[in-house]
Amino acid sequence: MIAERKIPLPNEETYRKTERVGKAMFKSADLIKKYQIENLAFGTDCVGTTNVHETQMQELGAIEKTFDTITALRMATSNCGRLFEMSTYQHPYQEGKLGQIVEGAYADLLIIDGNPLEGVGCVMSDEAKKVIMKDGEIYKNTL
Repeated sequence: MIAERKIPLPNEETYRKTERVGKAMFKSADLIKKYQIENLAFGTDCVGTTNVHETQMQELGAIEKTFDTITALRMATSNCGRLFEMSTYQHPYQEGKLGQIVEGAYADLLIIDGNPLEGVGCVMSDEAKKVIMKDGEIYKNTL
């Protein structure tokens, strides 16, 4: 029998840190807009309890609200590929192309029910994700 893992609740210090980071993110967004900085990438450095990854996609929704839909989508897709390519010898995916559906490219693919250009909500929804493929292996297929 597998023991159920107890997930600790965030404490007061965690809430204070989260609030401070959140305020800094909005200040950063204001500066990004003011100076028209491009090529932003979406990523997280979430660590900790197992449920923390469930909330990562909510960050994409916050980015959409702060900027716009196309900026949020580019930050989560093509801009990340360009960032990896700029990392030279530390580029973690040097064996194949990124962001392309061609022979020899990395086979990560997400097929969703919805139009992400109308809002990232469909990308965030587990129900809308019809096919999930990572490294050529199908993890979900409800088509």
